[in-house]
Amino acid sequence: MQRFLFILQYDSFIKTLLPVADALAPHAKVDLFLYKRLRERDWIDAGIRQLMAGRTYQRGGETALRRALDRNYDVAVIGSVGGRFIPRIARHLRRRGATTRLASGYVGALLRNNPTGFRKGAMRRAFTQLIWTPGSEARTRILNTGYIREPDTRVVATGLPRFDALHAQVATWKRPPRDTILFIEQPNFPKSRAERLRLVTELAATARAYPEHRLVIKPRFATKTGHAHRPKYLLPDLLRQVPAPPPNLEVCHDDLYLQFARTDFALSISSTGALEALLAGIPTYFIRDFCGPENRY
Repeated sequence: MQRFLFILQYDSFIKTLLPVADALAPHAKVDLFLYKRLRERDWIDAGIRQLMAGRTYQRGGETALRRALDRNYDVAVIGSVGGRFIPRIARHLRRRGATTRLASGYVGALLRNNPTGFRKGAMRRAFTQLIWTPGSEARTRILNTGYIREPDTRVVATGLPRFDALHAQVATWKRPPRDTILFIEQPNFPKSRAERLRLVTELAATARAYPEHRLVIKPRFATKTGHAHRPKYLLPDLLRQVPAPPPNLEVCHDDLYLQFARTDFALSISSTGALEALLAGIPTYFIRDFCGPENRY
């Protein structure tokens, strides 16, 4: 029986990779490890523990991770933003003569607003034997960095596993009245406090313009937390500064998919959740007011 270790960092990787781990579990030995960097704010909060409910997992930093890897897994799947620890554990395995193969990849669309971060992520993932991507365009961009040494590292356009659950859910919808305008947040765009305050002010104005709808702000996080996209200037906090917010404007932290069945149209700046809304057949508009001449986010 093959042995897999899933190394998970932050909720987006957990949501994407747990279905893969669950699908493997009846046929293989699957272990879970929640990775936290040294001196990083603890991101393993109540929400993460709820996602992991009913599952046994280890947690810790790089030292604990190396001890886990010393159990000689066949495959270690790295669900990470592309941290510096990836080449270090690859070298650790090579020094030990371990046969563990490493897989890594991306759980969202490849953004174009941070070329340096993208190149660093590709460079570190080049130490693994497999890189999964959300699509063929992403695969081409990664190969074009020049960091990937084929055939030592395969780059495969797999799509995103969590979309399978979305398609299955859409098929069950009974389509209640579509009375919701859904704003799907990407936590670090816009970046400045002034722009984020302007955003919630404009959302309040939109709610007033559609009194027969409820305008739901779906924040990425309920609180400030450690994450790949560390949130600042939380929208619910800024909303309290909007004079006389309309009664049909609300904030909801429920699962995104629970809102989709009632959504008339969706708004976003850059969230992968907006792509999911499009896949669900929901008219979706990408706001470019904060992006200059094009929505490079």
